Amino acid sequence: MARRPTRPAPTEPDRPAPARPRRSQLRQGARSAIVRAAVVLAAVCAGPAAAAAADPITLTLNWAPTGPFAGYYLARADRLYAAEGLAVELIHGGRSVDALGRLAGGATDLVTAHSFQVAAARAAGDPVVAIMAIQQRSPILFFALARTGIDRPHQFEGRTLRVTADLKPTLIAMMNAIGIAPDRYRTVDLPSDPARVLAGDIPVWGAHFGGLVEQVRGLGHPVNVIYPGDYGIQSYNQVVVTRERTLARDRDRLVRFVRATIQGWRRILAAPERVPDLVRSYDPTTDGARHRQRLIDIAPLVITGTQEIGWMTRQVWQSVIDTLVGAGAIADSISADTLFTTALLDAAYGRRDASAPD
Repeated sequence: MARRPTRPAPTEPDRPAPARPRRSQLRQGARSAIVRAAVVLAAVCAGPAAAAAADPITLTLNWAPTGPFAGYYLARADRLYAAEGLAVELIHGGRSVDALGRLAGGATDLVTAHSFQVAAARAAGDPVVAIMAIQQRSPILFFALARTGIDRPHQFEGRTLRVTADLKPTLIAMMNAIGIAPDRYRTVDLPSDPARVLAGDIPVWGAHFGGLVEQVRGLGHPVNVIYPGDYGIQSYNQVVVTRERTLARDRDRLVRFVRATIQGWRRILAAPERVPDLVRSYDPTTDGARHRQRLIDIAPLVITGTQEIGWMTRQVWQSVIDTLVGAGAIADSISADTLFTTALLDAAYGRRDASAPD
């Protein structure tokens, strides 16, 4: 049987030799490879928080841009919030902005407020909860020109005092503590004016730490300062507040906010020279040096040497309630335990939080 001839293997048709790539194409390819590698590296370094969309938080500050808010500014500028997977929006307030009203209306997640405002809102039925207190000592004080000889609240009796509405509960509580009723002194509400202080017709002025009292000193006039805390009147300022519903729904998000905020305050207190640029990023026309001094002035209220940044105690909140009841600002006492929680602070500081689910 004849063998079947084998068919030769098919040959590939002739093709022109491949063209050598141009230098521009090589450069473009190299750049593309570098960009792809950079994107991959950035994703790896950023971690899981950057991979997901950042969780939004809105914080309404209860005043215009100022040095005493610089801890939040730095936490944004240094991307401490971003590192926690948060996109934090800061909204500034002032006399015309009702921060707690915005919170009640759902326009903001968090606000800053004085502890008196927090307790008064809670007594009125608003389910607000404090989650941290930046200024752990009250900034409220009373002062008189040294030449008057007034250096104790007992000497307020029979005199006229400049006291704005936010200072009045503290004044009444301090005077009640030493046995002097409100009808034994007179108060007037005046704007902060160093010239009016120096005029001498109003001998005692209520004010906040730094601010007016430092302006008067800066003009070369010594003053005597009376601190309500020396008479047992305790309160917090720049309290970060949310609502019960937000606390229950967004606990993890709030823990991350608290943790980054603590870091922001640590950094700014160690580097107050950054305050001018940080404040000017929100108000380009302001005097940055003045805001730096304001931060330095309130630093002892933030770092007390006895508590961690942001910490709160039941004792101080009870003092807040007692002050408001004694001043007639709220009708009935409320439970101090309803006003605040330290659970988020515990979690932010890495301590076990008994209220967290296992």
